[in-house]
Amino acid sequence: MFKNSNSLNLCIFANFFIDNEERLQRMKDSFNSFRDSNPNEWRINIRGRLKQEAGNYLLKELGGRLNLNYIETKKGWFHDSFFFMKDVKSDFILFWIEDHLCLANPTSFKDVLLEMREYNVDVLLYSWFHHRTHNQFKQFSKIAEGEHVKVAKIDKTSTSYFSNKQTRNFYVVSAQSIFKKDFFFTVLLSNRPYLKRWPKYLPFHFEKKIKDCVSNVINYAIPKYELFAVIDEGIDIPGYSLISRGKYPGRFTREQLKEIEFNTKTKQWKLILKKFFPKFIYLFLSRVNSILRRIINTINYIR
Repeated sequence: MFKNSNSLNLCIFANFFIDNEERLQRMKDSFNSFRDSNPNEWRINIRGRLKQEAGNYLLKELGGRLNLNYIETKKGWFHDSFFFMKDVKSDFILFWIEDHLCLANPTSFKDVLLEMREYNVDVLLYSWFHHRTHNQFKQFSKIAEGEHVKVAKIDKTSTSYFSNKQTRNFYVVSAQSIFKKDFFFTVLLSNRPYLKRWPKYLPFHFEKKIKDCVSNVINYAIPKYELFAVIDEGIDIPGYSLISRGKYPGRFTREQLKEIEFNTKTKQWKLILKKFFPKFIYLFLSRVNSILRRIINTINYIR
């Protein structure tokens, strides 16, 4: 275990929603892809219709090493996550996303963590290893490079001249990351953005854009080789996902899963607006709808 590396250790954190057989199978496959990394702590919270089946599987595989919870209070995802993570002991925390699979040798985790400690890294993106990630990383001032990671400094000075929309919307904190413990709690307890984009029962607000200013200085890193990759097509990069590489069976597309999990068919009104209204009216109505939703989400956060 990592504790033999000069007290270096890792916690696997997850608070995910397992509500259908496809999501359950992906969780199992993701777990088996990196279980041999043998972290010190597994702290998992499971919600959704199949939470018991998912929990029983992990209990069977991990036994007493698993800190398993089925918490889903009205106070929301962030409150519940802090409740079962507040006494975590590990130096680093990997935010486990169940539709990403590990492609690297388990010993790679140890090598990456050692360099994260050496270079005082706050957050390392462990997936999305493609040209877009590399091009975005190059925009920031590199402060260190080892055999396994590259590190850049992100602060007000280094981002002040990035005024274009794409850079302002760059997610400096992604869920698919390994965090220094202190920085993990900085993100988890942050009230940014003030006007909430998502309902409080969803985890999406954990991810922070540069313009959210979650911290004045962030030592941001990417690996020098691929650690994880996403199962299905979540971004418009042909050939990137494991399904498109032929390395995972394509039982469901991302769109099909969205229909099952979020009932996206109820959003047909957007297609109607596009069809019957000029573009400028559609964009105006969409913007108004977005602002109203953010106001409602913000009110619900403070209730």
